Amino acid sequence: ANLAAQRSANVLAINDDEAIEAAYELTKFEGIIPALESAHALGALKKLKFKPDVNIRFVCIVPI
Repeated sequence: ANLAAQRSANVLAINDDEAIEAAYELTKFEGIIPALESAHALGALKKLKFKPDVNIRFVCIVPI
């Protein structure tokens, strides 16, 4: 919460349906079956807009 308050991190809400859809796509295309927690991170990728000049340092998954 502190990183979000300082605008040092982007916080996105991903519901279980979005996570399951992302998990299904990963399983379908790569043969990898992720845990639901990891699938939430995958679901967030669809909501992010990547900029080529910005470095991404880490991704932190925190269950709510």
